[in-house]
Amino acid sequence: MKATLQFDLPDERDSFEDAVHGSEWHDKFERVWQDCFRGRHKHGYPIVKLNELLEGEHGEAIGEYLDLIESIYHEINE
Repeated sequence: MKATLQFDLPDERDSFEDAVHGSEWHDKFERVWQDCFRGRHKHGYPIVKLNELLEGEHGEAIGEYLDLIESIYHEINE
């Protein structure tokens, strides 16, 4: 598939840059999922201290905060 994007006005430069670099941002956004949220749903985080914190006294509060951030991630990803 081939497409041509044309931006003629100087104030469209930011939109042009977003379009050109969209796949790069998508890859970085997916890395946020892998590094920040996937561990909670799979086999834990590779950072031992983080797993200990989640299992500790304040783990429930930390989990609620992570749930909030993850819900924002999903809103953006839709």
